[in-house]
Amino acid sequence: GSNMNPAARLRSQQLSWRVHILPFIGYQSLFAQFRLEEPWDSPHNSQLLSMMPDCFRAADDSVESHSTRILTFTGPGTLWPEPGESLTMQVPDGASNTIAFFRADAESAVPWTRPEDFELDLTSPNWRDQLSPLTRESGRPVAMLDGAIRRLRPEIKLESLRALITPDRSELVKPRDAFSE
Repeated sequence: GSNMNPAARLRSQQLSWRVHILPFIGYQSLFAQFRLEEPWDSPHNSQLLSMMPDCFRAADDSVESHSTRILTFTGPGTLWPEPGESLTMQVPDGASNTIAFFRADAESAVPWTRPEDFELDLTSPNWRDQLSPLTRESGRPVAMLDGAIRRLRPEIKLESLRALITPDRSELVKPRDAFSE
């Protein structure tokens, strides 16, 4: 439940969403090798770290790397406010207006099977400070919930970026203000 401490909540979510989507992106046989009841770093599941699909690797990442920069947003105000809990995906703002996942900076990379992503608190007074590092990379790629891959405008306003991360605040963002074509 929600009263668990963050470490316990993280442990209750054994494997990353990246593992759970494997059957849907052509990696059914890899998915079948995971022990879903064990944590990502169990002796058995650790052996599968080296089998990271290329789709979780950025072009400039080493092919030997087991870490990914493909992350989603977690924490209050995001699609995943409570790690470790399965949610009914209700997105009043619309799938084409909500970021599913994005390519983070190298220092935010995590082992691809680990249930860890980019943690934010968009309800906190300092949400702007939490988002501003995401505007450093020019044309950062993002995947929208409808499957579209877009690039954030280098000069995107933090309010617009927040609107694209929150699923249910009814903020309207004009595509030309958010994305470079």
